[in-house]
Amino acid sequence: MDFKKHLIQAYLGIDFTAQFIAMKKSLPNTSLEDFYQAWQRKNGISPIQDKNEIFTPGLFLGYLYVAVVLFQQSNEDKIPNTPINKLDKTLWGNIYINSKINSGKNKQWKQFNWNSINETTIKYIIRRIRNSLSHFNFIIDDDWYFTFYDDPDKNNKYEKSEISIKFSFDDLAFKFLPTLNSFLMNE
Repeated sequence: MDFKKHLIQAYLGIDFTAQFIAMKKSLPNTSLEDFYQAWQRKNGISPIQDKNEIFTPGLFLGYLYVAVVLFQQSNEDKIPNTPINKLDKTLWGNIYINSKINSGKNKQWKQFNWNSINETTIKYIIRRIRNSLSHFNFIIDDDWYFTFYDDPDKNNKYEKSEISIKFSFDDLAFKFLPTLNSFLMNE
C-alpha cells in the first residue's frame, strides 16, 4: 500500500470539494466541467481521456473511515448480528473471506470454512474491517478491489483467527455500505 499516494489523493479530493464550494459562492454560474478543468490546471494535473483524478482510492478511504470506523464505534448495538451465510447477496454484495486459525502450541495456521464458524456475523465482519482500517492493514489494487486484513486480538482468548476480507468496489460502495448504513438511518 502506497500511503503517500493515498494521502495525496485524499488531499486532492478534499481540496476539490473545498475549492468547488468556494467557487460556487463567488461564481455561482460556473459549470462543474469548467471548474474541473480550472482545478486540474491549478494543481498541475494533465487531463487524461476517460480518467477522473477526483474519485480516487484515497478519497474513498476517507468515506470508509466514516462509514465503517465511526459507524462501528458509535452504533455497534445497531449492527445486525446476522450470520453472513444468511445475508441477501443482492443487498449486501459478495464478501470474500479468508481466515486462518492458530492451532495451538506449534503456532501453525489452518484454513477453515468461514460459514462453519460461530463468529460469522455481519457485526463480527464490521469489527474486523474497522480494525483493518484503523491499523492501516488493507490493500486497494488497480482494479479497485479492497482487501482488509486483521490479526487476532491478543487480549481475547477466544479470537484466534487471522482474517482477510475482500470486496469489489461495486459490492462495497453500492451494496455493502449502503445496506449497513440503512440500519443506522432506520433507527
